[in-house]
Amino acid sequence: MKKSFLVFLLILSQPYSLCYAKQQYTSVEDFIATQKTIRVVFIDQGGFGDMAASANVMARLREKEMGGFSGLFEAIYEDDAVSLRDMSILFNLPPNVPDVYYDTKTNTRFIKAGEFVRRSQLNQNERVTLAISGWCHARCHKDSYNVDMFFSPDNSENVSSSITYYFSNTQKRFDIDISNTYFTTHVIDFNQTVNYLYNDPQGQQLLIKKPALNTFIDGMENKKFNVLPIYGFRIRAPQPPDGQKTDNYIEFMLEIIAGARYAQVNGLTDDWHKPLVLTVYYDYLEEANVLNNLIHSKDWGEYEGHGAAEARSVLTQLGLDQSTAFSVADISDPNTIDTINNLKTGQILLLSMGSFPKDVFDSLYTHTNNNIWPQIREGDSSFSSLVLTGKPHFRCGMGGWGPGFDLIKDPTLKMQLENFYLDSPDIFCGMHFKQVWDKNNKAYVNFGKFIIDSSNPDSALSQYFQTLKNEASKKDNDRIYATFREGLKLYNNQ
Repeated sequence: MKKSFLVFLLILSQPYSLCYAKQQYTSVEDFIATQKTIRVVFIDQGGFGDMAASANVMARLREKEMGGFSGLFEAIYEDDAVSLRDMSILFNLPPNVPDVYYDTKTNTRFIKAGEFVRRSQLNQNERVTLAISGWCHARCHKDSYNVDMFFSPDNSENVSSSITYYFSNTQKRFDIDISNTYFTTHVIDFNQTVNYLYNDPQGQQLLIKKPALNTFIDGMENKKFNVLPIYGFRIRAPQPPDGQKTDNYIEFMLEIIAGARYAQVNGLTDDWHKPLVLTVYYDYLEEANVLNNLIHSKDWGEYEGHGAAEARSVLTQLGLDQSTAFSVADISDPNTIDTINNLKTGQILLLSMGSFPKDVFDSLYTHTNNNIWPQIREGDSSFSSLVLTGKPHFRCGMGGWGPGFDLIKDPTLKMQLENFYLDSPDIFCGMHFKQVWDKNNKAYVNFGKFIIDSSNPDSALSQYFQTLKNEASKKDNDRIYATFREGLKLYNNQ
Protein backbone atom coordinates (compact mmCIF):
# COMPACT_ATOMS: atom_id res chain seq x y z
CA MET A 1 0.00 0.00 0.00
CA LYS A 2 1.21 3.50 -0.74
CA LYS A 3 2.37 5.53 2.22
CA SER A 4 -0.03 8.04 3.68
CA PHE A 5 0.43 10.63 6.39
CA LEU A 6 -1.77 11.97 9.12
CA VAL A 7 -1.52 15.74 8.79
CA PHE A 8 -2.24 18.07 11.68
CA LEU A 9 -2.92 21.73 10.86
CA LEU A 10 -3.36 24.20 13.68
CA ILE A 11 -5.13 27.10 11.99
CA LEU A 12 -6.87 30.00 13.62
CA SER A 13 -10.38 30.24 12.22
CA GLN A 14 -11.40 33.12 14.42
CA PRO A 15 -9.85 34.67 17.52
CA TYR A 16 -10.41 32.26 20.34
CA SER A 17 -8.43 31.22 23.35
CA LEU A 18 -9.02 28.48 25.84
CA CYS A 19 -9.98 30.17 29.06
CA TYR A 20 -11.32 27.11 30.78
CA ALA A 21 -9.70 24.04 32.34
CA LYS A 22 -9.51 21.66 29.43
CA GLN A 23 -10.54 18.11 30.23
CA GLN A 24 -7.90 15.42 29.84
CA TYR A 25 -8.94 12.11 28.26
CA THR A 26 -7.41 8.74 29.04
CA SER A 27 -8.31 7.00 25.79
CA VAL A 28 -9.99 7.43 22.42
CA GLU A 29 -12.98 5.53 23.76
CA ASP A 30 -13.25 7.86 26.77
CA PHE A 31 -12.93 10.93 24.54
CA ILE A 32 -15.70 9.82 22.16
CA ALA A 33 -18.05 8.53 24.86
CA THR A 34 -18.00 11.79 26.83
CA GLN A 35 -18.86 14.09 23.91
CA LYS A 36 -22.37 15.54 24.02
CA THR A 37 -22.46 16.88 20.46
CA ILE A 38 -20.26 16.12 17.44
CA ARG A 39 -20.60 18.16 14.25
CA VAL A 40 -20.38 16.30 10.95
CA VAL A 41 -19.63 18.12 7.70
CA PHE A 42 -20.80 16.73 4.35
CA ILE A 43 -19.17 17.95 1.14
CA ASP A 44 -20.69 16.67 -2.12
CA GLN A 45 -18.09 16.18 -4.85
CA GLY A 46 -20.65 14.87 -7.35
CA GLY A 47 -21.05 11.33 -6.05
CA PHE A 48 -22.13 9.52 -2.93
CA GLY A 49 -18.64 8.35 -1.96
CA ASP A 50 -17.32 11.43 -0.18
CA MET A 51 -20.58 12.02 1.64
CA ALA A 52 -20.90 8.34 2.50
CA ALA A 53 -17.43 8.52 4.06
CA SER A 54 -18.73 11.05 6.60
CA ALA A 55 -21.69 8.79 7.32
CA ASN A 56 -19.25 5.90 7.79
CA VAL A 57 -17.32 7.86 10.42
CA MET A 58 -20.60 8.59 12.20
CA ALA A 59 -21.48 4.90 12.24
CA ARG A 60 -18.06 3.93 13.54
CA LEU A 61 -18.28 6.39 16.44
CA ARG A 62 -21.56 4.79 17.53
CA GLU A 63 -19.83 1.41 17.85
CA LYS A 64 -18.84 0.19 21.31
CA GLU A 65 -15.27 -0.47 20.16
CA MET A 66 -14.87 3.25 19.39
CA GLY A 67 -16.46 4.42 22.63
CA GLY A 68 -20.13 4.10 21.71
CA PHE A 69 -20.96 7.78 21.17
CA SER A 70 -24.56 8.26 22.31
CA GLY A 71 -24.82 12.03 21.98
CA LEU A 72 -26.17 14.24 19.23
CA PHE A 73 -24.73 14.31 15.73
CA GLU A 74 -25.21 17.68 14.05
CA ALA A 75 -24.96 17.06 10.29
CA ILE A 76 -24.20 20.15 8.19
CA TYR A 77 -24.65 19.89 4.44
CA GLU A 78 -24.69 22.22 1.45
CA ASP A 79 -27.88 23.77 0.12
CA ASP A 80 -27.54 22.95 -3.59
CA ALA A 81 -29.89 20.56 -5.37
CA VAL A 82 -27.34 17.76 -5.74
CA SER A 83 -26.43 17.78 -2.04
CA LEU A 84 -30.09 17.84 -1.04
CA ARG A 85 -30.79 14.89 -3.32
CA ASP A 86 -27.82 12.86 -2.11
CA MET A 87 -28.42 13.52 1.59
CA SER A 88 -32.06 12.54 1.17
CA ILE A 89 -31.03 9.25 -0.41
CA LEU A 90 -28.22 8.50 2.04
CA PHE A 91 -30.32 9.11 5.15
CA ASN A 92 -33.82 8.52 3.80
CA LEU A 93 -34.82 12.08 4.69
CA PRO A 94 -38.41 13.19 4.09
CA PRO A 95 -39.42 15.13 0.96
CA ASN A 96 -38.99 18.90 1.21
CA VAL A 97 -36.83 18.51 4.29
CA PRO A 98 -36.77 21.75 6.33
CA ASP A 99 -33.63 23.77 7.02
CA VAL A 100 -33.35 22.01 10.38
CA TYR A 101 -34.58 18.44 10.73
CA TYR A 102 -34.17 16.13 13.71
CA ASP A 103 -34.16 12.36 13.16
CA THR A 104 -35.19 10.59 16.35
CA LYS A 105 -33.98 7.15 15.25
CA THR A 106 -30.37 8.22 14.84
CA ASN A 107 -30.29 11.20 17.22
CA THR A 108 -29.09 13.40 14.39
CA ARG A 109 -29.93 17.03 13.68
CA PHE A 110 -29.58 17.83 9.96
CA ILE A 111 -28.83 21.50 9.24
CA LYS A 112 -28.48 23.12 5.83
CA ALA A 113 -25.29 25.15 5.51
CA GLY A 114 -27.11 28.42 4.91
CA GLU A 115 -29.06 28.01 8.12
CA PHE A 116 -25.90 27.12 10.03
CA VAL A 117 -24.22 30.30 8.75
CA ARG A 118 -27.26 32.37 9.75
CA ARG A 119 -27.12 30.90 13.23
CA SER A 120 -23.40 31.60 13.42
CA GLN A 121 -23.99 35.27 12.65
CA LEU A 122 -26.45 35.37 15.55
CA ASN A 123 -24.08 33.40 17.83
CA GLN A 124 -26.65 30.64 18.10
CA ASN A 125 -24.32 27.72 17.38
CA GLU A 126 -22.86 26.44 20.62
CA ARG A 127 -19.16 25.74 20.65
CA VAL A 128 -18.34 22.03 20.71
CA THR A 129 -15.11 20.12 21.05
CA LEU A 130 -15.16 18.19 17.79
CA ALA A 131 -16.26 18.26 14.17
CA ILE A 132 -15.61 15.39 11.77
CA SER A 133 -15.79 14.55 8.10
CA GLY A 134 -14.84 11.51 6.05
CA TRP A 135 -13.57 13.71 3.24
CA CYS A 136 -13.19 17.42 3.48
CA HIS A 137 -9.71 18.98 3.16
CA ALA A 138 -9.46 22.76 2.64
CA ARG A 139 -13.15 23.24 1.93
CA CYS A 140 -13.87 22.41 5.55
CA HIS A 141 -10.83 24.01 7.09
CA LYS A 142 -11.43 27.44 5.61
CA ASP A 143 -14.73 27.92 7.46
CA SER A 144 -15.53 28.07 11.13
CA TYR A 145 -17.75 25.37 12.56
CA ASN A 146 -17.33 26.75 16.08
CA VAL A 147 -15.28 23.79 17.28
CA ASP A 148 -12.00 23.22 19.08
CA MET A 149 -10.77 20.76 16.48
CA PHE A 150 -11.70 19.18 13.17
CA PHE A 151 -10.89 15.53 12.40
CA SER A 152 -11.02 14.26 8.82
CA PRO A 153 -9.79 10.64 8.53
CA ASP A 154 -9.79 10.67 4.73
CA ASN A 155 -11.28 7.60 3.10
CA SER A 156 -8.95 7.74 0.09
CA GLU A 157 -6.01 5.38 -0.22
CA ASN A 158 -3.78 8.11 -1.62
CA VAL A 159 -4.69 11.26 0.34
CA SER A 160 -3.68 12.21 3.87
CA SER A 161 -5.99 12.32 6.83
CA SER A 162 -6.06 15.67 8.56
CA ILE A 163 -6.75 17.27 11.90
CA THR A 164 -7.32 20.99 12.30
CA TYR A 165 -7.11 22.70 15.67
CA TYR A 166 -8.66 26.08 16.39
CA PHE A 167 -6.63 27.42 19.30
CA SER A 168 -5.23 30.88 20.15
CA ASN A 169 -3.08 32.77 17.64
CA THR A 170 -0.62 30.07 16.67
CA GLN A 171 -0.30 27.95 13.58
CA LYS A 172 1.55 24.65 13.66
CA ARG A 173 1.73 21.67 11.35
CA PHE A 174 2.47 18.09 12.33
CA ASP A 175 3.07 15.21 9.91
CA ILE A 176 2.75 11.74 11.39
CA ASP A 177 3.28 8.59 9.38
CA ILE A 178 0.26 6.25 9.40
CA SER A 179 1.29 3.93 6.59
CA ASN A 180 -0.76 0.83 5.92
CA THR A 181 -3.95 1.99 7.59
CA TYR A 182 -7.42 1.28 6.26
CA PHE A 183 -10.60 3.31 6.34
CA THR A 184 -13.21 0.64 7.10
CA THR A 185 -16.86 0.45 8.00
CA HIS A 186 -18.89 -2.42 9.39
CA VAL A 187 -21.91 -3.21 7.26
CA ILE A 188 -25.32 -3.89 8.79
CA ASP A 189 -26.21 -7.57 8.86
CA PHE A 190 -28.28 -8.61 5.85
CA ASN A 191 -31.01 -10.15 8.03
CA GLN A 192 -31.44 -6.79 9.75
CA THR A 193 -31.92 -5.16 6.37
CA VAL A 194 -34.54 -7.73 5.38
CA ASN A 195 -36.31 -7.12 8.69
CA TYR A 196 -36.20 -3.35 8.01
CA LEU A 197 -37.69 -3.78 4.55
CA TYR A 198 -40.54 -5.99 5.72
CA ASN A 199 -41.36 -4.54 9.13
CA ASP A 200 -40.31 -0.88 9.25
CA PRO A 201 -42.76 1.61 7.67
CA GLN A 202 -39.94 3.29 5.71
CA GLY A 203 -38.67 -0.07 4.53
CA GLN A 204 -42.17 -1.08 3.47
CA GLN A 205 -42.41 2.12 1.43
CA LEU A 206 -39.17 1.16 -0.30
CA LEU A 207 -40.68 -2.20 -1.29
CA ILE A 208 -43.70 -0.36 -2.71
CA LYS A 209 -41.46 1.92 -4.77
CA LYS A 210 -39.41 -1.07 -5.97
CA PRO A 211 -42.03 -3.82 -6.43
CA ALA A 212 -39.57 -6.38 -7.86
CA LEU A 213 -37.14 -6.02 -4.94
CA ASN A 214 -38.86 -8.69 -2.87
CA THR A 215 -38.72 -11.13 -5.81
CA PHE A 216 -35.04 -10.37 -6.34
CA ILE A 217 -34.15 -10.89 -2.66
CA ASP A 218 -36.10 -14.15 -2.55
CA GLY A 219 -34.36 -15.47 -5.68
CA MET A 220 -30.95 -14.40 -4.45
CA GLU A 221 -31.36 -15.96 -1.00
CA ASN A 222 -32.77 -19.20 -2.43
CA LYS A 223 -29.95 -19.31 -4.99
CA LYS A 224 -32.23 -19.42 -7.99
CA PHE A 225 -29.66 -17.34 -9.86
CA ASN A 226 -26.19 -15.91 -9.46
CA VAL A 227 -25.62 -12.21 -8.77
CA LEU A 228 -22.81 -9.82 -9.76
CA PRO A 229 -23.20 -6.43 -7.97
CA ILE A 230 -21.88 -3.33 -9.80
CA TYR A 231 -21.37 0.22 -8.53
CA GLY A 232 -19.12 3.11 -9.58
CA PHE A 233 -19.44 6.28 -11.64
CA ARG A 234 -17.21 4.99 -14.45
CA ILE A 235 -19.95 2.62 -15.58
CA ARG A 236 -22.45 5.49 -15.91
CA ALA A 237 -23.21 7.78 -18.82
CA PRO A 238 -22.07 11.41 -18.29
CA GLN A 239 -23.99 12.90 -15.36
CA PRO A 240 -23.86 16.71 -15.36
CA PRO A 241 -23.99 18.74 -13.20
CA ASP A 242 -22.56 16.21 -10.73
CA GLY A 243 -19.10 16.49 -12.24
CA GLN A 244 -18.55 12.72 -12.38
CA LYS A 245 -18.32 12.08 -16.10
CA THR A 246 -17.07 9.30 -18.33
CA ASP A 247 -17.63 8.82 -22.03
CA ASN A 248 -16.32 5.26 -21.82
CA TYR A 249 -19.03 3.55 -19.80
CA ILE A 250 -20.10 1.41 -22.76
CA GLU A 251 -16.74 -0.24 -23.22
CA PHE A 252 -16.33 -0.78 -19.48
CA MET A 253 -19.75 -2.37 -19.13
CA LEU A 254 -19.31 -4.52 -22.22
CA GLU A 255 -16.05 -5.73 -20.73
CA ILE A 256 -17.73 -6.59 -17.43
CA ILE A 257 -20.64 -8.31 -19.21
CA ALA A 258 -18.28 -10.29 -21.46
CA GLY A 259 -16.13 -11.38 -18.50
CA ALA A 260 -19.20 -12.45 -16.54
CA ARG A 261 -20.45 -14.38 -19.55
CA TYR A 262 -17.08 -16.09 -19.86
CA ALA A 263 -17.39 -17.31 -16.26
CA GLN A 264 -21.00 -18.36 -16.75
CA VAL A 265 -20.12 -20.44 -19.83
CA ASN A 266 -16.78 -21.85 -18.67
CA GLY A 267 -17.53 -22.62 -15.04
CA LEU A 268 -17.12 -26.36 -14.46
CA THR A 269 -20.30 -27.07 -12.49
CA ASP A 270 -24.00 -26.52 -13.21
CA ASP A 271 -24.11 -23.74 -10.61
CA TRP A 272 -22.07 -21.54 -12.93
CA HIS A 273 -24.63 -21.93 -15.72
CA LYS A 274 -27.53 -20.60 -13.65
CA PRO A 275 -29.18 -17.35 -14.72
CA LEU A 276 -26.98 -14.37 -13.84
CA VAL A 277 -28.33 -11.05 -12.58
CA LEU A 278 -26.02 -8.05 -12.94
CA THR A 279 -27.30 -5.56 -10.35
CA VAL A 280 -26.34 -1.94 -11.08
CA TYR A 281 -27.00 0.39 -8.14
CA TYR A 282 -28.08 3.45 -10.09
CA ASP A 283 -31.15 4.48 -12.04
CA TYR A 284 -29.57 2.71 -14.97
CA LEU A 285 -32.36 1.82 -17.40
CA GLU A 286 -31.32 4.38 -20.02
CA GLU A 287 -27.74 3.07 -20.14
CA ALA A 288 -29.00 -0.52 -19.94
CA ASN A 289 -31.18 -0.03 -23.02
CA VAL A 290 -28.22 1.39 -24.96
CA LEU A 291 -26.11 -1.63 -24.01
CA ASN A 292 -28.94 -4.02 -24.87
CA ASN A 293 -29.36 -2.47 -28.31
CA LEU A 294 -25.63 -2.66 -29.02
CA ILE A 295 -25.34 -6.28 -27.92
CA HIS A 296 -28.18 -7.28 -30.25
CA SER A 297 -27.09 -5.13 -33.20
CA LYS A 298 -24.45 -5.30 -35.93
CA ASP A 299 -24.60 -1.55 -36.57
CA TRP A 300 -23.50 0.57 -33.62
CA GLY A 301 -24.14 3.90 -35.30
CA GLU A 302 -22.74 6.76 -33.22
CA TYR A 303 -20.93 4.25 -31.00
CA GLU A 304 -19.03 2.74 -33.90
CA GLY A 305 -15.32 3.33 -33.41
CA HIS A 306 -11.89 1.85 -33.00
CA GLY A 307 -12.32 -1.59 -31.38
CA ALA A 308 -16.09 -1.85 -31.92
CA ALA A 309 -15.74 -4.65 -34.47
CA GLU A 310 -13.57 -6.63 -32.06
CA ALA A 311 -16.11 -6.10 -29.28
CA ARG A 312 -18.96 -7.36 -31.47
CA SER A 313 -16.90 -10.39 -32.43
CA VAL A 314 -16.35 -11.31 -28.76
CA LEU A 315 -20.02 -10.79 -27.89
CA THR A 316 -20.99 -13.07 -30.79
CA GLN A 317 -18.48 -15.74 -29.78
CA LEU A 318 -19.97 -15.71 -26.28
CA GLY A 319 -23.50 -16.04 -27.68
CA LEU A 320 -24.66 -12.80 -26.10
CA ASP A 321 -26.15 -11.58 -29.39
CA GLN A 322 -28.80 -14.32 -29.27
CA SER A 323 -32.23 -12.84 -28.67
CA THR A 324 -32.85 -14.44 -25.26
CA ALA A 325 -29.30 -14.52 -23.90
CA PHE A 326 -29.20 -10.95 -22.56
CA SER A 327 -31.96 -8.64 -21.36
CA VAL A 328 -32.47 -5.61 -19.16
CA ALA A 329 -35.06 -4.61 -16.56
CA ASP A 330 -35.81 -2.07 -13.81
CA ILE A 331 -36.42 -3.06 -10.18
CA SER A 332 -39.15 -0.36 -10.01
CA ASP A 333 -41.16 -1.93 -12.83
CA PRO A 334 -43.82 -4.45 -11.64
CA ASN A 335 -43.27 -6.42 -14.87
CA THR A 336 -39.76 -7.20 -13.64
CA ILE A 337 -41.29 -9.66 -11.14
CA ASP A 338 -42.19 -11.98 -14.02
CA THR A 339 -38.90 -11.27 -15.77
CA ILE A 340 -36.95 -12.47 -12.72
CA ASN A 341 -39.21 -15.45 -12.09
CA ASN A 342 -38.90 -16.61 -15.70
CA LEU A 343 -35.11 -16.46 -15.99
CA LYS A 344 -33.61 -19.59 -17.51
CA THR A 345 -30.25 -21.33 -17.46
CA GLY A 346 -27.56 -19.41 -19.31
CA GLN A 347 -29.41 -16.10 -19.43
CA ILE A 348 -28.08 -12.75 -18.17
CA LEU A 349 -30.30 -9.97 -16.83
CA LEU A 350 -28.92 -6.45 -16.34
CA LEU A 351 -31.06 -5.06 -13.52
CA SER A 352 -31.29 -1.33 -12.77
CA MET A 353 -31.58 -1.18 -8.97
CA GLY A 354 -31.92 2.59 -8.50
CA SER A 355 -30.79 4.27 -5.30
CA PHE A 356 -31.21 3.14 -1.69
CA PRO A 357 -30.67 4.60 1.78
CA LYS A 358 -27.04 4.02 2.69
CA ASP A 359 -27.55 1.15 5.15
CA VAL A 360 -29.77 -0.76 2.72
CA PHE A 361 -27.40 -0.19 -0.19
CA ASP A 362 -24.36 -1.29 1.82
CA SER A 363 -26.12 -4.43 3.00
CA LEU A 364 -27.36 -5.45 -0.46
CA TYR A 365 -24.17 -4.52 -2.30
CA THR A 366 -21.71 -6.19 0.07
CA HIS A 367 -23.81 -9.28 0.82
CA THR A 368 -21.84 -12.49 0.27
CA ASN A 369 -22.86 -16.05 -0.50
CA ASN A 370 -21.65 -18.73 -2.87
CA ASN A 371 -24.06 -17.51 -5.57
CA ILE A 372 -22.88 -13.91 -5.28
CA TRP A 373 -19.92 -13.18 -7.52
CA PRO A 374 -17.20 -10.59 -6.75
CA GLN A 375 -18.50 -7.03 -6.59
CA ILE A 376 -17.38 -4.36 -9.06
CA ARG A 377 -16.51 -1.07 -7.38
CA GLU A 378 -14.89 2.23 -8.26
CA GLY A 379 -14.42 4.43 -5.23
CA ASP A 380 -12.77 4.29 -1.84
CA SER A 381 -16.03 4.27 0.13
CA SER A 382 -17.03 1.05 -1.61
CA PHE A 383 -13.66 -0.42 -0.68
CA SER A 384 -14.27 0.63 2.94
CA SER A 385 -17.38 -1.54 3.02
CA LEU A 386 -16.08 -4.47 0.97
CA VAL A 387 -12.67 -5.01 2.54
CA LEU A 388 -14.06 -6.51 5.75
CA THR A 389 -16.04 -9.17 3.86
CA GLY A 390 -12.77 -10.98 3.18
CA LYS A 391 -14.10 -11.88 -0.27
CA PRO A 392 -12.66 -10.94 -3.68
CA HIS A 393 -13.94 -7.87 -5.46
CA PHE A 394 -12.68 -5.86 -8.43
CA ARG A 395 -12.17 -2.22 -9.24
CA CYS A 396 -13.28 -0.40 -12.38
CA GLY A 397 -11.57 2.95 -11.93
CA MET A 398 -8.59 5.11 -12.74
CA GLY A 399 -5.37 4.43 -10.86
CA GLY A 400 -5.52 0.67 -10.80
CA TRP A 401 -5.86 -1.30 -7.58
CA GLY A 402 -5.92 1.15 -4.65
CA PRO A 403 -4.47 -1.01 -1.85
CA GLY A 404 -1.47 -1.95 -3.98
CA PHE A 405 0.01 -5.41 -4.32
CA ASP A 406 2.36 -5.73 -1.33
CA LEU A 407 0.17 -8.22 0.57
CA ILE A 408 -0.06 -10.69 -2.33
CA LYS A 409 2.09 -13.65 -1.33
CA ASP A 410 1.73 -15.71 -4.50
CA PRO A 411 4.12 -14.31 -7.15
CA THR A 412 2.01 -15.60 -10.05
CA LEU A 413 -1.13 -13.93 -8.75
CA LYS A 414 0.77 -10.72 -8.06
CA MET A 415 1.98 -10.60 -11.66
CA GLN A 416 -1.52 -11.41 -12.96
CA LEU A 417 -3.15 -8.63 -10.94
CA GLU A 418 -0.47 -6.11 -11.85
CA ASN A 419 -1.06 -6.93 -15.51
CA PHE A 420 -4.82 -6.82 -14.97
CA TYR A 421 -4.79 -3.33 -13.51
CA LEU A 422 -1.67 -1.69 -14.86
CA ASP A 423 -0.46 -3.10 -18.18
CA SER A 424 -1.96 -1.75 -21.40
CA PRO A 425 -3.51 -3.01 -23.68
CA ASP A 426 -4.96 -5.70 -21.41
CA ILE A 427 -5.78 -3.36 -18.53
CA PHE A 428 -9.22 -3.87 -16.95
CA CYS A 429 -11.50 -0.85 -17.49
CA GLY A 430 -9.04 0.75 -19.92
CA MET A 431 -9.44 4.25 -21.23
CA HIS A 432 -10.30 3.62 -24.89
CA PHE A 433 -11.78 0.98 -27.16
CA LYS A 434 -8.33 0.40 -28.61
CA GLN A 435 -7.08 -0.52 -25.13
CA VAL A 436 -10.01 -2.78 -24.32
CA TRP A 437 -11.11 -4.49 -27.49
CA ASP A 438 -8.21 -4.37 -29.94
CA LYS A 439 -6.09 -7.35 -30.98
CA ASN A 440 -4.86 -9.82 -28.35
CA ASN A 441 -7.27 -8.51 -25.74
CA LYS A 442 -7.30 -10.67 -22.62
CA ALA A 443 -8.88 -8.42 -20.03
CA TYR A 444 -12.41 -9.84 -20.21
CA VAL A 445 -11.02 -13.40 -20.26
CA ASN A 446 -8.80 -12.68 -17.27
CA PHE A 447 -11.76 -11.14 -15.47
CA GLY A 448 -13.86 -14.24 -16.13
CA LYS A 449 -11.09 -16.50 -14.88
CA PHE A 450 -10.74 -14.41 -11.73
CA ILE A 451 -14.48 -14.75 -11.09
CA ILE A 452 -14.19 -18.53 -11.37
CA ASP A 453 -11.09 -18.55 -9.17
CA SER A 454 -12.86 -16.50 -6.50
CA SER A 455 -15.26 -19.38 -5.79
CA ASN A 456 -12.40 -21.47 -4.38
CA PRO A 457 -11.67 -20.31 -0.80
CA ASP A 458 -8.20 -21.87 -1.01
CA SER A 459 -7.16 -20.10 -4.22
CA ALA A 460 -4.37 -17.54 -4.07
CA LEU A 461 -6.91 -14.87 -5.01
CA SER A 462 -9.26 -15.72 -2.14
CA GLN A 463 -6.36 -16.00 0.30
CA TYR A 464 -5.14 -12.52 -0.68
CA PHE A 465 -8.50 -10.95 0.15
CA GLN A 466 -8.62 -12.81 3.45
CA THR A 467 -5.16 -11.42 4.25
CA LEU A 468 -6.40 -7.94 3.29
CA LYS A 469 -9.33 -8.34 5.68
CA ASN A 470 -7.05 -9.53 8.49
CA GLU A 471 -4.75 -6.53 8.05
CA ALA A 472 -7.65 -4.06 7.84
CA SER A 473 -9.23 -5.58 10.99
CA LYS A 474 -6.23 -4.86 13.20
CA LYS A 475 -6.86 -1.97 15.54
CA ASP A 476 -3.45 -0.47 14.86
CA ASN A 477 -4.33 -0.39 11.13
CA ASP A 478 -7.70 1.31 11.63
CA ARG A 479 -7.39 4.77 10.02
CA ILE A 480 -10.37 6.24 11.84
CA TYR A 481 -9.09 5.03 15.20
CA ALA A 482 -5.55 6.15 14.36
CA THR A 483 -6.78 9.64 13.50
CA PHE A 484 -8.48 9.97 16.88
CA ARG A 485 -5.59 8.33 18.75
CA GLU A 486 -2.95 10.69 17.39
CA GLY A 487 -5.25 13.70 17.55
CA LEU A 488 -6.06 13.01 21.17
CA LYS A 489 -2.38 13.00 22.05
CA LEU A 490 -2.05 16.52 20.67
CA TYR A 491 -5.29 17.64 22.29
CA ASN A 492 -4.15 16.49 25.71
CA ASN A 493 -0.79 18.21 25.26
CA GLN A 494 -2.16 21.60 24.23
